[in-house]
Amino acid sequence: MNPKEHFMSFHIQNLMKSTHKFIIQTSVVVSMEQMDMECTLMQEVETNEKKNILLKKIKIK
Repeated sequence: MNPKEHFMSFHIQNLMKSTHKFIIQTSVVVSMEQMDMECTLMQEVETNEKKNILLKKIKIK
């Protein structure tokens, strides 16, 4: 392997490593966002259920 090929090989390996790190970081951020959204949705559902229960109680009276 001549020096130029060696440099390119090294460069490609570094590029792959940094790409891999980037993909992992991105997937972590995305999964955190998803968890956050699920949490928000659950809170909304709970709030709506509480509102419905309150409305039913008010209608009964």
